[in-house]
Amino acid sequence: MVGGLLFSQLITLYVTPVFYTYLNGFNRRVEGGLSREEARQESVAGQPHPVG
Repeated sequence: MVGGLLFSQLITLYVTPVFYTYLNGFNRRVEGGLSREEARQESVAGQPHPVG
């Protein structure tokens, strides 16, 4: 029983925050990549196309 309590405390206090930290970093990279891609498409769309 004590082992189960220690295990659940370990999961709650250490593993869960680390998991959310990694997910937060992943989310920022994905959002940053999408916003850069959207900005690139807008800048390309605003430029006149060369003739020929």
